[in-house]
Amino acid sequence: MKPEERSMKSAIGGPTVPWLPVILGLCTLVLVGIGSWGVWALGPVDPSREAPVLIRVSAGSTVSQVIDELAAKELIRSAFWMKVAARTTRATVREGLYHVTASEAPLALLLAFSAGLVDEVQVTIPEGWRAEEMARRLVASGVLVDPDGFAAALVNPAVATEFRTKYGLADSQSLEGFLFPDTYRFAQESPAEAVIEKLLATFETRTAGLAVQPETVILASLVEREAKFAEDRAPIARVYLNRLARGMRLEADPTVQFGKANGLFADCLLSSGTAASATCQDLDWWPQVTRADYQGVDAPSNTYRIAGLPPEPIANPGLASIEAVLSPATHGDLYFVTDAAGHAHFAATLDGHNANQRRYLNQ
Repeated sequence: MKPEERSMKSAIGGPTVPWLPVILGLCTLVLVGIGSWGVWALGPVDPSREAPVLIRVSAGSTVSQVIDELAAKELIRSAFWMKVAARTTRATVREGLYHVTASEAPLALLLAFSAGLVDEVQVTIPEGWRAEEMARRLVASGVLVDPDGFAAALVNPAVATEFRTKYGLADSQSLEGFLFPDTYRFAQESPAEAVIEKLLATFETRTAGLAVQPETVILASLVEREAKFAEDRAPIARVYLNRLARGMRLEADPTVQFGKANGLFADCLLSSGTAASATCQDLDWWPQVTRADYQGVDAPSNTYRIAGLPPEPIANPGLASIEAVLSPATHGDLYFVTDAAGHAHFAATLDGHNANQRRYLNQ
């Protein structure tokens, strides 16, 4: 090539530029920038903001909808990047209530929603409570929304159908008596059916290996309401079994209380309307009874008026009362009275019973 040709090429094309390294460098800078943005976007909004915000995930909610709500409440920095992370990890969401804070990283939130780590509360259900008392505590704790739904589910034949079949319960019969007293952890605003299923499952677990029949639970509910001390359970169970064997009426005061409370509740609804049922739930579910109530309370549970056991349990007994019925004490007593301290005193004859009443009750 002639010198003038080389000079012309240099003038026309200029010096040769290494374009590939430049392009790769620019792409690297872009990717690093995007990655840094993604890392920032997937960090906590504010590590110091620990005030919880309630997020409700309804049945049928999508991951995208939940992420949009988190963004709207300023609990995440970027809905876009959280959705990218959700697609990458194949995250899902489960129904329930979640307490979310701005101090949590989006990936941790995705894990919580996918695992169904809903907000839970601890609730203790004492032995001997009625279902209405349970409902009142569960509502107060935020586990249930209202007591009416719980009451309706207890008599719904579509709830716990296998359990009903196993224990020979009628379709419309209440599950009262089988709601096992214990300390539980429930998700807030749980469906009534889910709460009931958990109580029944605990009943099955705790009574496994015992020959429990519906009649066992009915009698155990009476023992639970009568016995204030552990040592009195088995002797009281034997008194009732002795009376049943002789065809005597049980004449158990708790059965009158149960029927009387049902009547008071019905009267409350009648006077206030069904919309006021929450107010009616506040009544005393174990009212004092008088001698007049023994015959005056017209209820299927009143064992002063009916022979044999009540048709259904009057409360939910604990394991100790169930075991007392299955393994009662050995004696021939037919009566007992309970003194002011709650101790039971037994008698084999009416004369002995009257003497105990004079001695311990000043009657």
